[in-house]
Amino acid sequence: ADKQTTRDAIEELGTALRREKLERSVVEGALETARKDLARVMREVMALQRTQQAQETGAQPRAANAA
Repeated sequence: ADKQTTRDAIEELGTALRREKLERSVVEGALETARKDLARVMREVMALQRTQQAQETGAQPRAANAA
């Protein structure tokens, strides 16, 4: 009876460990996706900022002759 109880406990722990590994895998995948999305958004923001700065710089009047 003790051996069977021990085997059952080991089996339950193995099942719990597999479940935890699966959940961790899912979370790590979601984290990687979120990181990629953040990087993409940051690149888009930087591109928009550069475009806006270029437009603002081009719209400012400049002296034809600074001398």
